[in-house]
Amino acid sequence: MAQEYEELNLLHTVPGWILLIVGSILLVGMGLLAHFIVPDRPRHWDFGQLPDIPGEHPLSTREPPRQYPVPSQLLPLPPIERQFR
Repeated sequence: MAQEYEELNLLHTVPGWILLIVGSILLVGMGLLAHFIVPDRPRHWDFGQLPDIPGEHPLSTREPPRQYPVPSQLLPLPPIERQFR
């Protein structure tokens, strides 16, 4: 007598495949719809000459803030003891 396993039941697998295929078609269709509805616009990237010299920046005349040394958080290592064979 052959046993009927739930994994081999064709009635449960067909709706799953149909749902997967319909969902994939809907996702691709929405992507294509957005691609064809949203128009391409010309881009204007010509900004002319922008100052790129660090000395021309308005904040460059100020002195940099004073930085204090950070204390070490590690203890110093012990001296090395050489071992000879």
